[in-house]
Amino acid sequence: VVPQAVEDVAALKRDILLQAAQCSRGELSHDKNPIAALVERLEAQESSSRVEDLNGRWNLIYSSTQLFLSSPFFMAARDVCEEGEEAERFLYFCKLHREALAFTSIGQVAQIINHVGDSDPEEATLTSEFESNVAVAPGLPIIVKGTIESKATITEVMNGRDIRLKMDTVKIKQGTSNIPFANTFLDRFKGLPTRDMSDFLESTIPKSVRDYQAPQPVFRTTFLDSRVRVSRNCDDELFIYAKCGAV
Repeated sequence: VVPQAVEDVAALKRDILLQAAQCSRGELSHDKNPIAALVERLEAQESSSRVEDLNGRWNLIYSSTQLFLSSPFFMAARDVCEEGEEAERFLYFCKLHREALAFTSIGQVAQIINHVGDSDPEEATLTSEFESNVAVAPGLPIIVKGTIESKATITEVMNGRDIRLKMDTVKIKQGTSNIPFANTFLDRFKGLPTRDMSDFLESTIPKSVRDYQAPQPVFRTTFLDSRVRVSRNCDDELFIYAKCGAV
């Protein structure tokens, strides 16, 4: 039996970063196979990661699907869908949603992970930031800006790096809107309390009556070091992140 070759991890990561940049994080029409093949080779390599390496601000540099599916809000929505027809309808809705936002320019997409590996695991959180610039009308130089902020609690870390999420709140991040009166309102809005609503349904409606359980999607991490994180959702779609200030 020939042992699996140990590859140059730094070279693999450079090739992945280059490929990701050339297709604008996966938004441009491109052949996904080269990146998928590079990532599979990277996932096969050993990494000396610690669970604490999950912490920090991670910029999304490539996705094999819609960028907004990296948000815990959409992960939770996908998690409540049954496999098969329901899941297909949800993914088709996401495709139509992106097409409806044809005049939207997507800025930074990031995840901020805090307190993983701390002595108090209940403090571990994942915050998604999705920056969008929307044209009021095609051809007009009037842009509405804002960052959608979704927060989730990390309820469990499995295998030292896979994370289970429970959605908390979603809102427009304070101070990111370019509309002055909107900023005043948004700075006072604490966000849509999705966690509270889920907990209320679970605790109030008897199990014999309801067909609902609060979604807790798992976001797998298939490669991790201090600079690069490769993650996959329940549909095995690919999300590649670079830690801010590290790459």
